Amino acid sequence: MLVKDKFLEKINLIVLILSLCFSHTLYAENIQEKIYNYNDALKNSSANFIQTNNNYVQEGIIFFGENRIKITYNKPQKLTIILSEKKGIYINHELKESEFFGTKKSYIKNFFDIFHKKNHLENMTKEQSDNQIIISENITLDNVLFDIKLIYENSPI
Repeated sequence: MLVKDKFLEKINLIVLILSLCFSHTLYAENIQEKIYNYNDALKNSSANFIQTNNNYVQEGIIFFGENRIKITYNKPQKLTIILSEKKGIYINHELKESEFFGTKKSYIKNFFDIFHKKNHLENMTKEQSDNQIIISENITLDNVLFDIKLIYENSPI
């Protein structure tokens, strides 16, 4: 009887460990699926944002289209950036100048990957709390480190 109890105890432990492993995998896939579905639903919508850097804070509105993203900075100066996967345009309204540039080898391509490619989310770090989900990644381009962090409130998702 003692051997049988030990065997059942080991089986219960193995079942518990396997269920925890599978539930963690399903939980991670569920978060990834929620983020992808939310991003996919953003097409033809807009959101206000705050962008911070070590030295300054910028505020603006981002517009999501089917194949383009338009970013309008309102503070501290009026700028517009229109992006597609391959090219973009930068418009400085105060100086009345514009400049075209390629986006294929820039961090901007990562935003299109985040919003449009489901498998890109697999490689990103995901943190979830009661109030928010944070996805992030660090990329290096031309010896410059970019720390990309997107914060989603749980209520919209």
